[in-house]
Amino acid sequence: MIKLLVTVTFILISIGGISQQETILKSRLDSIEYIKNEMRKDRQVTSYATSYDAKISKQYLRFLFLLETMNNNELLELTKDSSGCLRVYAYACLDYNRYKGIKKIKSVLMQDTSLVPVMINCGGGNVQLKYLIPKYRFYNKKFIKRELKDYPRQWIFL
Repeated sequence: MIKLLVTVTFILISIGGISQQETILKSRLDSIEYIKNEMRKDRQVTSYATSYDAKISKQYLRFLFLLETMNNNELLELTKDSSGCLRVYAYACLDYNRYKGIKKIKSVLMQDTSLVPVMINCGGGNVQLKYLIPKYRFYNKKFIKRELKDYPRQWIFL
C-alpha cells in the first residue's frame, strides 16, 4: 500500500513539474510575441533616450528585452520580418551577440529600401534601412551591457 502511495505521489509531482515547464515556455513565447507586436505598432528605431527631456524610449527597452530573451536562431528569423524596425533591431542584436553570419545579413539589409521612422536623441525622420544599417552604431555595446543588468523591464509591458 505504501509503495503504491509513493508511486502515485511521484507520478503526480512529475506531471506537475512538466506542466510548470510548459507554462514557463508559453509565457516566454507569449512575452516575445507581445513585444514584437508592440514594436511593429510603434514602427520606430530609437536610441535609449529621446526628445529634449531625455525620455527613456520604450522601443529601446523592448529591444533590450529581445536581446536578452531571444536566441540567435530566433533573431535570425526576425531579420526577415515584415517590420523594418524589427529587422534593424534583430540585426543589432545579432551584431551585439557577435553572430558569425552577420556580414551576410548586413549585405541583405544594405539592399533594403524600406523606410523606417528613426528617433535618435532629439532628431529623427524617415530613413531607408540601407542607410540606417551602416550607421546603427548609436547602440553602444558597453552601454547595452550595462543596461541589460538593470533596465526597467516592467515598463515594456505597460
